[in-house]
Amino acid sequence: MKHFGTTLSLMAFVLLLISCGEKKNNPTSTSTSTKKESTSIVTLANIGLTSTPVDSNDFKVWKRKWETDGVSYMNGPALPSGLARMTYFDVPKDDLTALLALNPSHTRFYLGLKTVPVSNEVPTGLKPHLFLIGTDANGVLDMSHIYDYTSACPPDCTK
Repeated sequence: MKHFGTTLSLMAFVLLLISCGEKKNNPTSTSTSTKKESTSIVTLANIGLTSTPVDSNDFKVWKRKWETDGVSYMNGPALPSGLARMTYFDVPKDDLTALLALNPSHTRFYLGLKTVPVSNEVPTGLKPHLFLIGTDANGVLDMSHIYDYTSACPPDCTK
């Protein structure tokens, strides 16, 4: 947990570098001013991406849950032996590519908490999520393209 802030900052920096890279003429990208949801989803399929946006209502509920319970989740009582609180998120390349293919002016990352049944794998009953959302030049969120195919470690840790 002591490296969470550093890890999150590093992830944001890497994604900033990716999004600031040289712009190429990409006939599959759409500008924010002409983008339509159905066209954008079809465009993603045309370039071979399978990421599907998260429902905006789920995003709002889970984001609000993080805002109200995030600190208590991170600072809660000790977990059973061998378990740790979230230390990083694994973000698949397709999710980043899907978001950047929509040509957002900026990209935001939000934390969320989903209430799930208490189990040996999730003893807190709360599962953290990291949402990726593009914005237009005015900072307006693209609520039709919220990506959350992230896996928090633990329990989903890569070796």
